[in-house]
Amino acid sequence: MGTEPRRAIATELKVRGVAVRAPLTSRVGDIGSHIASELAASGVGLRRGDVLVVSSKYVAIGQGRVYHLEAVSALGDARAIALEAGSQPEFVELALRESSRFLGHALGIVITARPEGITPNSSIDRSNAPGGAVVLPPSRPFRTADEIRWKLERAADGPVGVVIADSRVLPMRRGTVGVAVAYSGLEGVLDERGSPDIFGRRLRHTYRAIADEVASAAELVMGESGEMTPMAVVSGLGDLVDAVAHSSRETYVSPSECLYFRAISGSRG
Repeated sequence: MGTEPRRAIATELKVRGVAVRAPLTSRVGDIGSHIASELAASGVGLRRGDVLVVSSKYVAIGQGRVYHLEAVSALGDARAIALEAGSQPEFVELALRESSRFLGHALGIVITARPEGITPNSSIDRSNAPGGAVVLPPSRPFRTADEIRWKLERAADGPVGVVIADSRVLPMRRGTVGVAVAYSGLEGVLDERGSPDIFGRRLRHTYRAIADEVASAAELVMGESGEMTPMAVVSGLGDLVDAVAHSSRETYVSPSECLYFRAISGSRG
C-alpha cells in the first residue's frame, strides 16, 4: 500500500529583484535602516511572510569592510603561500585572517574554511569593489541578519525572513550557485531524516538547505556583475518564516562530518 504524498515546501514562489539608486561604496551608519530605505524607494513591497535576500558584498560594504591592499602588512606564512600560489601576499594575508583553517591553493586561489563552509579566498572579493580595493565578508553575519530583520519587520507589520547571500562553486561543477552566509527569521535547515520517500522508505541522511535554496533562487534576478540589483524579495515561503534568530551551528559541519572531506581522507565511518 502506498503512502500519502507529502506536501511540498512551497507550491509557488515569486522572486522580485530590488534595484538600488546608486552603488554602495562606503560604510553606512545602520545597514538595516539603509536596506529598509532602499527597499522602500524601489517600490518592491515587503509583506508579512516574505524573505529578503541581500548580497553579502552589499552588507559588507555598508559595514565598512573595504580594505586597500597597500595598507595591509603580510606576515611570513602569507608571503610563503602567496609565492607558491602565485598570488599577492597582502591578499593572502587577509584571506588567512578571515579563515578558520587554510586548506590549500589552486589556480592562484587560496582555499580556506569559514563558518559558512569551504570558500575561495575566504570570500574576499575584488569584483565590484570600490576604488580597486577588496571587500571582506560581512562581520557577525547572523547577528547582522537579525538586525536587518528587526528593521524590516517594522515596515512589514509582521514577521519576515532575511538571507545574506553569496555565490559559491560546487565540486566538479562549472559555475556558481547561491549560498546563505547567514539568515534570520527563516527555518534555514529542514531535518527530513525519518520522513518517508514515495515508496515508504525512511530517509536516513537528508537535510534540506532551505536558506541556500532561497539564496540561489534570488540570485537568478540579482545577478553577479553590473546589474545594480543587490537584493530580492522571495514570496511564498510563509510557513518557514519563523521569527527566530539562528546561528551557524545549524549549518556548519566539521571536516570529520563532511561527506567530501571524509571520502578524501579515507574515512569510512
